[in-house]
Amino acid sequence: QTPVFYAFKDKVIENIFMKNSDRLIFLSERSVELYKEIVDFDSDKIEFIPNGIDEVFFISSCKRKVNSENNLNVVFAGDEVRKEKGLEFLLNAVSKLNFDLNLYLIGNYSRTFENYSGNIKIKVTERMDTNDFSKFLEDKDVFVSASSYEQFSITAVEAMASGLTPIVTLETGMSSYIKNEENGITLNFGDEELLAKIIERLNFERNLLITLSEN
Repeated sequence: QTPVFYAFKDKVIENIFMKNSDRLIFLSERSVELYKEIVDFDSDKIEFIPNGIDEVFFISSCKRKVNSENNLNVVFAGDEVRKEKGLEFLLNAVSKLNFDLNLYLIGNYSRTFENYSGNIKIKVTERMDTNDFSKFLEDKDVFVSASSYEQFSITAVEAMASGLTPIVTLETGMSSYIKNEENGITLNFGDEELLAKIIERLNFERNLLITLSEN
């Protein structure tokens, strides 16, 4: 834990930097909201520079196969120890579903999910390099960013560029780039009932799934 003196010193220095800088660069509006809870600064100084992504993900979107009838393939990225990523939130939501679904977890996990649920097939895979990840996404349908806090989520943007439909919590920074039900779906962290209903809707309304992935 940071000693009180150093925490105080850091806050003073941050205040000086924020108030005297000509420009303040942030990844997202969510980052600004959180920072303003700590430091007061002039909003006119703010500029946004979102994370860029490799062009291979846009190429991957051209190779996608439309999934109009097979089991929905849902992707989640986040190590088990990263509680803020929202794995339990997602698992609690999908446990309410009564149709077959493939859930892909990307990251490091100590537990196994072989006997998780009869209709939910959970598959764990380690993190991949850019090219392998883009190929992995080619036959997936939905990416879920279930975070309670995340400044941006570059992985969600990569998945979106690859043609997956994003379901993103409003606590995730890149949610400000999503127009709800136009190019993705947003919701508040922790709303398990709503998350379950969104996934269920995308499963049974495949035309909506396709439309959101193409916008």
